[in-house]
Amino acid sequence: MKRILSTVVLASMAILVICAQEKVTFIFSEGLYKENLKKTAEQNISQLLTNINAAAESKSVVSFNGVKISEQAKHEFLDLWEFMPFSCDDAVNVEKCLQTVTGYQVRGLPVTILDIDDYNDNPTRELTVSFASDGEITGVFFSLEKHMVNTIMNSGTGVTDARRAEEILNFVERYRSYYDQKDLKAIEDIFSNDAVIITGRMVTYKTPEGAMVTVPKYDEKNKVQYINELRGIFARKKYIKVGFSNIELKRHPTKNNVYLVTLVQDWRTENAYGRVYSDTGYVNLLWEFPENDGDPRIMVRTWEAKDVTPTKRLEMKDFKIPSEGRNK
Repeated sequence: MKRILSTVVLASMAILVICAQEKVTFIFSEGLYKENLKKTAEQNISQLLTNINAAAESKSVVSFNGVKISEQAKHEFLDLWEFMPFSCDDAVNVEKCLQTVTGYQVRGLPVTILDIDDYNDNPTRELTVSFASDGEITGVFFSLEKHMVNTIMNSGTGVTDARRAEEILNFVERYRSYYDQKDLKAIEDIFSNDAVIITGRMVTYKTPEGAMVTVPKYDEKNKVQYINELRGIFARKKYIKVGFSNIELKRHPTKNNVYLVTLVQDWRTENAYGRVYSDTGYVNLLWEFPENDGDPRIMVRTWEAKDVTPTKRLEMKDFKIPSEGRNK
């Protein structure tokens, strides 16, 4: 009997050790000084990261047991997890708390994308977790690189409204993930109903002399046409990978509720037959905040081939609000 009890005790201790090893801890280094909120948020984020690692180990869907998280954040996170599951790198994570307009954020949590292939050629990412004043998690998404975040948040005299710069940053981070996740509904919601959208792609053809030439081809679409085109692309492609770099943010000189985000976009897709297409181009996103200060919407989206010289690239003066006239 004693031998059986000893075996049970040892087995229980082993289970406890395993569980302790799997536990991921998050601690604020600074920035949050309300003790009750600090404790609640630390426990909440710790449990989420622990559940993420458990799901990564078992190759299952992340459980939200023990995690206080909004329904919208659940939906967005599960969409992200479906296409890009990941694991948390560190057993103990220490980061500062950032206070935002609508709540709080933690940035820079190191994670590794699972099942690395051509789609996930760079496995390391950083995670952002947003939470409300009661500790409830309101968003979980991959962060832009720190230098791009700093560019948006410290854009000089061109952007004096830090609140709107912050909101645009969060939208841009989510906007990139929407294509990875093939989240057509989210993309549809982020564009205004009368948006003007310029798409482009590189086309290769043979000249009469027999030389192979690659040139950009541009098309102008409205929102309905663009969403229908994306629906077909999402259905045909095995994956879509979108990367952003060289972000710039400027405010309109006369319209305080209009902002222009310019970035370099790396686009890569593969269809079911293994055919890969990729291009790099400048993307301009003209954002407008409504008069009631609600969520911003993209009014104009353009794409320009990367080899366009800087003197020919579109600038703020080249754009018009769709209701006032079409983009030049």
